[in-house]
Amino acid sequence: MGAFEELKFSNNQDEFVEQVLRFMTDIMSQGGFVYIISAKSTRRKDNNELTPIGVVIVNIYENAAWPHVIWFPWASARNKLEGAIFFIQELKKHLPILIIARESDAHFFSHLSRYALLSKGCKINKHFGDENGVLFRGVQV
Repeated sequence: MGAFEELKFSNNQDEFVEQVLRFMTDIMSQGGFVYIISAKSTRRKDNNELTPIGVVIVNIYENAAWPHVIWFPWASARNKLEGAIFFIQELKKHLPILIIARESDAHFFSHLSRYALLSKGCKINKHFGDENGVLFRGVQV
């Protein structure tokens, strides 16, 4: 969930699936793991179908999880909030969490702090080139 960005993949379903699988394989071959965040589909009210809304890449370094999320273009603000809450709640049961967010995305992570999931650490000057980073850590209960 570090710096937010959207996937730049094909709109063709077959190509999209192939690109996502190749992307996930690359991450896992580097020692990280990948998690697909999904939400209930809003296309039909009587449907319990899940729609993928983002991919979380988690690198493990110094016995801490460093997650980074890439949202699919159709993920709504509510999808992102609910998906992040669920993912962080589950991940923090297993490992300490550290996130470096772009300063422009820090408001989202500050909002997650209201749910007792994260606490704000320090500002990191020019971490993303010209943009500062903000460190957040998972709150252990």
